[in-house]
Amino acid sequence: MTLEEQICAKARELLESGEAEVVVGFAAGTMPLTVRPAFIRDPADTSRLTWNRLCTPALARYVQEYIRDRRNRRDYDVAKTKKVAVVVSPCDERALVAYMKENQFTRADIYVIGVNCAVPLIDRKKVLDKVGVYSVRNARIDGDKVIVLTTAGSEVQLPAADFVENICAVCTRRSIISADATLGTAAIPGKASDRFGRVREQESRAPDERWNWLREEFSRCIRCYACRQACPVCYCEECFADQRNPSWIGPATAEEDILAFHIVRCFHTAGRCVECGACERACPMDIHVRVLSDKLVKEVVEKFDYEVDAALDAKPPLSTYKPDDPNEGFM
Repeated sequence: MTLEEQICAKARELLESGEAEVVVGFAAGTMPLTVRPAFIRDPADTSRLTWNRLCTPALARYVQEYIRDRRNRRDYDVAKTKKVAVVVSPCDERALVAYMKENQFTRADIYVIGVNCAVPLIDRKKVLDKVGVYSVRNARIDGDKVIVLTTAGSEVQLPAADFVENICAVCTRRSIISADATLGTAAIPGKASDRFGRVREQESRAPDERWNWLREEFSRCIRCYACRQACPVCYCEECFADQRNPSWIGPATAEEDILAFHIVRCFHTAGRCVECGACERACPMDIHVRVLSDKLVKEVVEKFDYEVDAALDAKPPLSTYKPDDPNEGFM
């Protein structure tokens, strides 16, 4: 049985038994090399579910919003509530843990179908940049090849290894930790890579150089907020950037407003960032947004020995206090 068949069978089992009211997974997208979230409620529809190297972490946020909206309905009855099942990679599993630590839902609210990272994900944008955005008629991934049918009618075969997601290239946490069911094969071993390589590169520079890099890199920001919308832990119902009374930052693309947005958002995710790379993946201007969040992840790991996927009863360091906590500041 293939991995997709295992996912479909598990989803059908959960829906037919009544254990879950919905299964959140991926379905094929309408554009080449895309997938999209799918909410499956009918066992007959489980065949729509798919899993491939394009399934970048994104589903945990849909689970948080689904459960939040369900609780806000007038006819909500906790006694009649069933679980929300979700198909997750290790990155999405970490986001689920972050939500539970922030009391967005409990472990009893969800059924986790975990899939280890047996192969690295493919970055669709890299493929389109290589072939040309308007030159791709169709495309598929076949083993270690990305096969593209161009608008001119020719077939181009590209090595998949050349288009690996940046986050996968440095990830060392590729195994599901605590799912209700773990499907597929074992995870590929994580490479001995420098997880914070880009941060260390910035740290090696003089303060003026770092500041100039920050100003130049983020000068391309168009304030579209795609990074915020894609981030699993940016789920405030009203973001500080949208508030107008008081107005914390201006609505335009002035340098001080852009930097204020990114720096404050970054601090907001300190001790909560799951390192899924969604912010950088969503950025239409290819800004290296994660350099800021990675810096705070590194500080939290080094100063508090805390990872976001720690045990559920481990409190995030910025939501608790100890008299002997380091008091050096972060930046």
